Amino acid sequence: MNYKELAEQALDYIVEQRRWCHQNPELSLEEVQTTEHIAAELQKMGYTEIQRFPDHTGLCAMLRGKGRKGVQNCGSPGGY
Repeated sequence: MNYKELAEQALDYIVEQRRWCHQNPELSLEEVQTTEHIAAELQKMGYTEIQRFPDHTGLCAMLRGKGRKGVQNCGSPGGY
């Protein structure tokens, strides 16, 4: 797997997402729109198990592969 090529292929998408975040600013720990945007993007990527938290922003997503344990990604827009 050539990580440089993968990064180059994803560059336009990464720039698009960064621009979205800068065009839709939210206060720290109040990133409701950002959390929903990230959840929608993860769903497009195939994540089917996305858990949101009722008391704060952020989410946890599980991507399951065939014959392998799932890969879990958790985070919040502010990185907390």
